[in-house]
Amino acid sequence: MGIKLDTTQFIIPPGETIKEQLAYLGMSQKELATRMNYSEKAISKLINGKVSLTTDTALELENIFGIPAVFWINLDANYQLRKKRQEDITVSKSEIDIARRYKCYAEISNRGYVKKTSDWHLRVKELCRFFGVSNLGQIMKLDYGVAFKQASSRSIDSYSVQCLLRIGELEAQDISVPDFNKEGLKELIPQIRSLITLPIEEAIQNLRVLLNSVGVRLVLTPSISKTMINGAVKWSDDRPTIQVTDYKKAVDIFWFTIFHELGHVLLHGRGKGKRFVDTYSNLSSKENIELEANQFAQNTLIPEDAFNDFIENGSFYEADIIGFSAVVGIPASIIAGRLAHDKSITQYGYNFAQKFRTSIDLTEINI
Repeated sequence: MGIKLDTTQFIIPPGETIKEQLAYLGMSQKELATRMNYSEKAISKLINGKVSLTTDTALELENIFGIPAVFWINLDANYQLRKKRQEDITVSKSEIDIARRYKCYAEISNRGYVKKTSDWHLRVKELCRFFGVSNLGQIMKLDYGVAFKQASSRSIDSYSVQCLLRIGELEAQDISVPDFNKEGLKELIPQIRSLITLPIEEAIQNLRVLLNSVGVRLVLTPSISKTMINGAVKWSDDRPTIQVTDYKKAVDIFWFTIFHELGHVLLHGRGKGKRFVDTYSNLSSKENIELEANQFAQNTLIPEDAFNDFIENGSFYEADIIGFSAVVGIPASIIAGRLAHDKSITQYGYNFAQKFRTSIDLTEINI
């Protein structure tokens, strides 16, 4: 059963303009029917919007009223469009039930992706427009279904994850890049790593230029509540889009995610619609592709031999970490983050890493 929002008062058929012209000329509907060789019933239907205005009718009205046929054609086209939009406001109860699951609606409306409204009929239409579907039931037939696979924790809301991933797609549409150049990307890895020491806004600007030059789109998305998403890779038109968030608001996690996603791009192939989604829990994932992406990020950020020597030395005071960071040319926060994450160094946890960390908030950066 459909639920309908009444907006008919805003829809005016071309017949209203015909009536205005008849009144102006002092002509009756009967006389108009005679001049057009139509029945009075047909004229009544035309004036009351019961039938569409054809090209032939538009030409006849041009002859009678002296108003160009294109005016009548456009008038009727606009009327039919408004009428159809009004009819489309009829939505099923099942779609409203789906719309209610998108608890992040307020967040994405605040960012301008959907209109602010508390009307559930309009929310359904806005979400359909946002996701590019004819009805909300179609979303699960797209690859947003991966969001449900990622939502293994009660802390993660799969519908919010869908919205985050869709934002990445929408932002990527406006980024034009050349064909993907895998070898070119490999050659850029050392240069990308060198950006880590720059102020974050400058680093991001340079990172985007470098990645775009080899056919990689970069989308930075402020995190959405209950997603726990660090980053994702989506392949489309044979080019990858890397989407990175500011979940956890930590610069070291941000950079680790950049290189983790680059690992997916370089190691795990391409394919139309192929997508990798990485939650915070993926940092400890035992899946092969995640282990490989993690290892790529770890060894790119901190050369494996150098890190092993540092661990073997066994001294992890603040001065040691700062000194080692200078040797390998990356911020101390990344060293501390690695120590905190590494399960073999259990005495160094989240609080230990916090003292070295610098924050990042993508809403405050001109990206």
